[in-house]
Amino acid sequence: MARKPIDEQIREQEERLKQLKAKASQLQARERAALKAKQRQEDTHRKIQHGGLVVLAGLAELDKGVLLGALLDVAEKLNSDQREAFMSRAKARGDHLLATQARTNDKSAAAQAQD
Repeated sequence: MARKPIDEQIREQEERLKQLKAKASQLQARERAALKAKQRQEDTHRKIQHGGLVVLAGLAELDKGVLLGALLDVAEKLNSDQREAFMSRAKARGDHLLATQARTNDKSAAAQAQD
């Protein structure tokens, strides 16, 4: 078996390196795409849970502007010196309703929102 000239061997190895780099790049692109898909799925799940809480609170029929305005009021309270008292009171009320709803229906939006 005749040995290939060194320049041909180098060329073949450079081509092989190029192929391996392309394959690595494809794998990285797939990993990034999978991570983005997982993040989108988690974000969608979080939004669905929050939507369920809006329904549970009886606010689903409100005009979007009214609902957003109410949420902005809550955000202001959370950024004020009343934060701790407001959070404590809101959490107690919310946890109570979630627990009551979970006992009533394990498949409810409220029960799922506790996850």
